[in-house]
Amino acid sequence: MFKNLSDWKSKLRKTSKNKVVVVEGKRDRIRLEKMGVMNVLEMSGKRLSNIPELIEKDFGVNEVVMLTDADEFGERLSDTLGGILESQGFKVDYSFRDFLKTVEINCVEDV
Repeated sequence: MFKNLSDWKSKLRKTSKNKVVVVEGKRDRIRLEKMGVMNVLEMSGKRLSNIPELIEKDFGVNEVVMLTDADEFGERLSDTLGGILESQGFKVDYSFRDFLKTVEINCVEDV
C-alpha cells in the first residue's frame, strides 16, 4: 500500500482531509500537524468511551485512522478504542499504523 515513508506521509496528508487521525498525545498531534496532516485528535486526557461522540461532534465524520504508538500501551489503546469505534459504526483504518511497524518506527512523534 505504501512504497516508502515519503509515500506514507503523502497519503496520510491526503487521507486526513476526510478522516480523523487518532493519536495518543500532544507531541504526536503536533508532529503530524507540522507535516500538514489535518483532523488530528489526541486521546490524552479523554475517556475512550467519549471519543466516538467527540469525533462526530467536532469532525462530523465516521472514518478514523488509528495511529497509536507500536508499544504495548499503544497496542491496547488501538484494540480497545478500535473496538469501541467499530461497534458504533465507525470505519477504522489501521494501515498507516501497521506500516510504521514494518519500518520499525514505534512512536508517531518520531515520524
